Amino acid sequence: MILLLALTIAIAIALVTRPGRAAASKRLRLTRIVPVLDAVCLVSLIAIPVLAALTIVDFRGSDSKGRTREDRKQVVELANTGPGDACRNSRDPDCGPFRWDPAPGPNAPVEIVITYSPSSPRVGEQVTVTVHVSDADALIGDVTMAFGDEAAAMIPPQSIVNCVGAATGPWSLPGATPDDVVKTFRHTYSRAADLTLDAYAASPEIVSGTCPPNPYASQGTASVPIRISER
Repeated sequence: MILLLALTIAIAIALVTRPGRAAASKRLRLTRIVPVLDAVCLVSLIAIPVLAALTIVDFRGSDSKGRTREDRKQVVELANTGPGDACRNSRDPDCGPFRWDPAPGPNAPVEIVITYSPSSPRVGEQVTVTVHVSDADALIGDVTMAFGDEAAAMIPPQSIVNCVGAATGPWSLPGATPDDVVKTFRHTYSRAADLTLDAYAASPEIVSGTCPPNPYASQGTASVPIRISER
């Protein structure tokens, strides 16, 4: 734009000085300025093609919207960045619905096995219950046991929501974290009965309500019957 303006001024100088030179040459008192006008005209004639060439180069360096190569480079960089990167792992409502990026694979279930000893427990005898929990892709954070003779038992326990601000937009997928846990419980029965041992296991994110939730988090229950005999 600046080069185009300079080109216009140079052409105007050349056109204006030409008739001035002719008029000055007809008057004796003005003949002294003729060389000056000749010099200005000569400089203008040299500057016109130079400025024209520079203007063409500048025009080719800009697009149809007047943006230079550097401007277009910045536009391309912003286009490559995109809103997805700015919104990654965000809680900004403008980033749209939450999603894992990339999408997670299948969630492996939690597996629970319950054993106890002695095999034929009696009233007043301590019973040892072993709960073996494994998960192929998530940590195990909570294992709860119900022995069957409680007045009230909550399996599974209540979830404690601990989510500050909803996740939005694309979130980086966490890695799978296999875990294997063995928990031991001891209990003494006060009466004879046919009861059920119940175990509940869950990933930490299930019980605490972590936000965003772990896509590999799991929970599950298992039960086995137990007979308590008289002494």
